[in-house]
Order: sequence, then structure tokens, then C-alpha cells
Amino acid sequence: MNKYELAKKITQLDGLTNEEKASLVELLRSQKKYGLVWEDKPEEIETRLVDELPVLTEVPERAIVSESPDAPNHILIEGDNLEALTALAYTHEGKIDVIYIDPPYNTGNKDFVYNDSFVDREDGYRHSKWLSFMNKRLQIAKSLLASGGVIFISIDENEQAPLKLLCDEIFGSNNFVTNLIWQSTPGSNTGKAIKTVTEYVLMYAKQKEKLNINSKPVDDIKKYKFNDEHLEFRGPYVTNKLDRRMTGSHYSEALNYPIDMPDGTLLYPGCSTEKQDHWNWRWSRQKVEWGVANDFILFEKKKGKWAIYFKQYLKVDNNDIAIERSLPYQNLVLEDAMNAARGTREVMDIFSENNA
Repeated sequence: MNKYELAKKITQLDGLTNEEKASLVELLRSQKKYGLVWEDKPEEIETRLVDELPVLTEVPERAIVSESPDAPNHILIEGDNLEALTALAYTHEGKIDVIYIDPPYNTGNKDFVYNDSFVDREDGYRHSKWLSFMNKRLQIAKSLLASGGVIFISIDENEQAPLKLLCDEIFGSNNFVTNLIWQSTPGSNTGKAIKTVTEYVLMYAKQKEKLNINSKPVDDIKKYKFNDEHLEFRGPYVTNKLDRRMTGSHYSEALNYPIDMPDGTLLYPGCSTEKQDHWNWRWSRQKVEWGVANDFILFEKKKGKWAIYFKQYLKVDNNDIAIERSLPYQNLVLEDAMNAARGTREVMDIFSENNA
């Protein structure tokens, strides 16, 4: 149970005066612990939400109705984001698969206005206000996520580190998926200073073990240029060396063993007839025996030297099980794949002047 939930329970206790409850809550909030610590800053909107239930009002004249019966039912909510999240919590708790948040980056350049009644006295005070602002919204966002849901949060270097700690506390560090590093702009020339060309997108799951992340299809199918009698089921294949040089803890003594060649020669990894340090086969003895029996292994002799390859088929894995071969996405998003300028153009195309 976090401090927010515990403070709520304190306010509901019987047998205590309001002053005693307030003292207990203040004592709870003053307790420091390992990790991120900030001063909670109340918002005017919070006071209203205590007594006022936010209600969404439809504006029919702004609705875009599709003639297709299969068209998705999108909802655009305009208003204070804390009010909107609170309203959704009544109707969509545990039902949202994907949430994307683009919060104020808190750069100190008036991009973040929390409450006009506060005046920034120091940099730490500004960060504390921002964390208080984010905490309230992320707590509700977590409640909206389905068990297999995921949340993406854009941020830059001003608050990336505190936001990571805050999300670890709210979602659990075990539900951290990755920190996407996005090459967002070419950067600005600031004299001798280092150009900043990246931003970040923190990715957390509601329950990581239930998260299903798609992979991208293999786009270099042309490299699978060989085929054999297994073509119909396994598809074409490409060859890979069965041995490789290893360093440090990656080396395994159990994988440095000899294999019988067709002419009786014993071959160690590294294409050597003698055992060499730091060389391994990529498959175990038992796996190699299986590979030979099932036509996954190739023995080739060139210029008097033997080499061993295994076949990587397009349609099956190395256990001869049918797969749709794909590659995992990387956490580095380069400018040529996506950038701010392209995003602006796409938004302008979607929300044209007629639909704005």
C-alpha cells in the first residue's frame, strides 16, 4: 500500500478528530524512505473533485460520424486532464490497453503551469510541484490499464530520471519494459555545448508477464537463398557458422568439444584439429547429433580445412518447429523512422482545417 492509499484510509478512520487525522497524514507524508521523495502540492481541481463528480457533455455538432458500421468509436475529451481521467476511472477502469501521455517537460521555460498561487522559489520546488502533478495522474492511469495493458510517457532529460523513479514506485520496477530513446530533432547549435538530439519514452506494463509485444517481420528474406528437399515445410535457408570466439563469462568449457567430420577428422571450434581457448560451438553435443540426423548441419571442406554450418530456415526454428520469423524492435528510434516534423505533418493531415 502506498502513501496515497494509506492517507486516504486515515481520513476514513472513526474515533479521531479532523485535527488528529490531519496530524497523522502530515506525519505520514514527512516520513522519508529510500527512493524518490517530494512534497505533495494540492491543486485547485482536486478540491472541486471532492464534491463534484465530473460529467462528460457530448457536443454533437463536432462529431464526425462514419458511414461504416465497423468504424471504431473514438472519443475526444477536452478539458482539465485530471477531471478527464477521473471521469474515465468511473467508466473504463481496467479496460484500457494502451495509454500514451505527453506531459509538460518542466524545462523551466513556462511549459508547465501548475497553480498560479505558487511562486517558484527554487529549482527543487519546481521539480516537487511537477512530481506531485504527475503522481496524481499516473495513479489514475494505472487503474485504467487492463491487466495486459501498457503505458508510454514522453519526456526529456529535465525530468527523465525522477519520472523513472516515480513510475517504478507506481507501476513497480518489475513492470518496467524499456526506455525508448528517440532521435527527435537535429538539435540546436548552442556554441560549445553538446547538441541534444534525443528525447525519451518510458514504457511500463500493468502486469509485464501478461504483456504481448509484437515483433517486426523479417525484411531481408532475399538472404534465404538456398533450398533443399525440405523446402515445402521449412522454406529456404541461410547458413551460419556453428562456432564462434567467446570472451569472458560467455565462454563455456562444455561447448568446446570435438566433432567427427565425414573423413574421421576431429574438429574443434575455430576450425582447428586441436582445442583452442575461447572458442565454442553454438550447439551442445546432443543438439549437434540431432542436427545431423535431421539435416540441419552442413560439413564443408575448403582448401583442405573443414568447417561446420547450421541451416537457419525461414519457416521453422532450430528445433524444426513452424514459426513466423520476425525480429524484436529496438529501443532506439532514429530520425529517419520518426521525427517531430513528420509527426506534425501527419497530425495536420488527420486534423485538417475542416475538422479542427
